Amino acid sequence: MYIVFRRIGEFDFKDNIDHFHKPEVVNDFLEAYNHGFLPIDGIFTLFSRHTRNDTIKLFDLFYFAKDFDTFYKA
Repeated sequence: MYIVFRRIGEFDFKDNIDHFHKPEVVNDFLEAYNHGFLPIDGIFTLFSRHTRNDTIKLFDLFYFAKDFDTFYKA
């Protein structure tokens, strides 16, 4: 089980950008990820523009994966 999680954690978005229907979705997500998502003790609400945009970018990353393996590893 640990090996599976380790392989998933090693997934590199830049190397697998061709596994997404829209490559710009990966770049948008990585930009938001490097900027910083909601902190661990933060309150999730869709009324916050920043939180809503981050949620949409995460959804788009999953939605535009070409296959289930990419979806699962992302």
